[in-house]
Amino acid sequence: EKRVISPVEGDHGTPPSARYGMCSVSYNNNMYVLGGYDKDGVLCDDCYVFNTENFAWQRFPLHGDVPPGRLFHTAVMMTTSNMMIVYGGKGDKNKTLQDMYCINMDTGESRLCLPTGSLPGPRQNHTCVCVSLGQ
Repeated sequence: EKRVISPVEGDHGTPPSARYGMCSVSYNNNMYVLGGYDKDGVLCDDCYVFNTENFAWQRFPLHGDVPPGRLFHTAVMMTTSNMMIVYGGKGDKNKTLQDMYCINMDTGESRLCLPTGSLPGPRQNHTCVCVSLGQ
């Protein structure tokens, strides 16, 4: 079945600035966009949410240990824990990053994750998927 999405009348909120190198995840009928590089060459550390039901944007405020601005990072959504996991990317002064952040998508609380064992090396422009075993 073919579905056509038509423009929606009215207020569409405040979208993020034009950018590239950001990442996005889907959660509860919303798309979240984090970070990237804006048209003025600034690394962004903000997060925006796009509601797929009313086609409106709004800023999604993060608090706690907010990931510093970055681009070419990855993010996956852990729906069993409502967490977006952000890894690596390219940070300030073109540094390739190896850090990992856990962001609660219900509250906006962000924290630096310190997993046990060895982390993958620093990386940027990589991909990541989340697989639920047994399903």
